[in-house]
Amino acid sequence: MTHISMEDIGRRVRKIRKSRGMTQHALSLLAEVDRKQISRMENGLSLLQADGLKRIADSLDVTVDYLLTGQRGDDRMDKLLQPFPEDAKRQIVEGLAMIL
Repeated sequence: MTHISMEDIGRRVRKIRKSRGMTQHALSLLAEVDRKQISRMENGLSLLQADGLKRIADSLDVTVDYLLTGQRGDDRMDKLLQPFPEDAKRQIVEGLAMIL
């Protein structure tokens, strides 16, 4: 199970925000979250409620799961598919694509 810490979430938010050339103020306007809350989150001092975290994730164009764990969805899929031979992996992925 992945350990989730406020400090890690804050570091991820800061890193993504800065990589997008965004200030805390710009993110606060886009996500409709108080700038001070973003600052406190980035410094690992507090965590937003689920709806605020979702708005920040959407504003940064990432998933909430990524903010919480640092893993993209395809990272977990790769890990799940690792024990299967290549042809089975392909069939599983194609089957999932047809369902979704």
